[in-house]
Amino acid sequence: MNLEQLKVGIDLDGDSGNDPKVVPEWMDHERFRRGQGFFVRHMSTALFALHVSITAGFGAQRIIEPIAFNKKSDTGPKARLRYIKTFIHAALWHLQDVWDETTLAHRSIVTVRKIHKAVREGIEAKHGGTKRFVTQYDMALVQVGFIGATITYPREFGINCTREELEDYVFCWRGLGYLLGIQDEYNICSGGYEQAYRVSKQVENEVVYRGLLAPPPDFEPLANAYMAGSNIRVRFTLFTKESLIYYASSFNGQSLPWLKCTWLDYGRVMLYKFFTSLFRWAPGFERFMNYLMMRVYEKFSCLIEKELAKFSMLSKCPN
Repeated sequence: MNLEQLKVGIDLDGDSGNDPKVVPEWMDHERFRRGQGFFVRHMSTALFALHVSITAGFGAQRIIEPIAFNKKSDTGPKARLRYIKTFIHAALWHLQDVWDETTLAHRSIVTVRKIHKAVREGIEAKHGGTKRFVTQYDMALVQVGFIGATITYPREFGINCTREELEDYVFCWRGLGYLLGIQDEYNICSGGYEQAYRVSKQVENEVVYRGLLAPPPDFEPLANAYMAGSNIRVRFTLFTKESLIYYASSFNGQSLPWLKCTWLDYGRVMLYKFFTSLFRWAPGFERFMNYLMMRVYEKFSCLIEKELAKFSMLSKCPN
């Protein structure tokens, strides 16, 4: 599999129509759980990698168009709510049994597919059916967004792991991709770690980086809204799009002519590197940060209950 082969899916519905209640023949539940365990052990670093990927991903036209269309993240408060939900969904898929229909994680997967369908139908109707959106190709790009940074730059994000652990994590995401409606032909994880790594690098260089060279019109407002929603209200702004993109581009020496960092941005980058070093070399620090992430997860998981209630009319979350 390579990027050109993935592009064949640019006109195919992003939902394969498979039944999430049916477990595929290739599924190895023990290996899947080991992949989930990788995320749990490195939750804070994996979510930071996702945070960086989301920021850089705003430069990709195929990704940003549906985001701009649904207007769920065009202001700081809206972006904060939308992406907290994104992080909680991702955590759920690794913390619970997504193959068990009774779990919140399984219901989360089903609901996300319904959300994708609603966005797909809405934006395609707006374009008069002349262009396809949220296709199999787009879902593959999203899959790269979720795991690409983690599997291509584990050390840079402070993750100490073996090749076997990455293999298990990729296998886990083969299963999650299946549940999200990605056909195996367009599931970047269907061929194992080597394939997922190779495709992720191609997307990084040929989709994200090329997109960031000349960002689409919606990049600036949506990236700024995401940054506004990401920063806790303290005197020091921890995240800017400039510092996060500079941090990501430093991994392979890429440069962007428009990217102008202030001395504060460079200070932020040094802070990111300091924390990722702590993650890598001080296991106690990573465990502490994972503990904090779990507290955040527990605090905001009711948001997912409320979101699911829109589709199932069932919610245990108090008003």
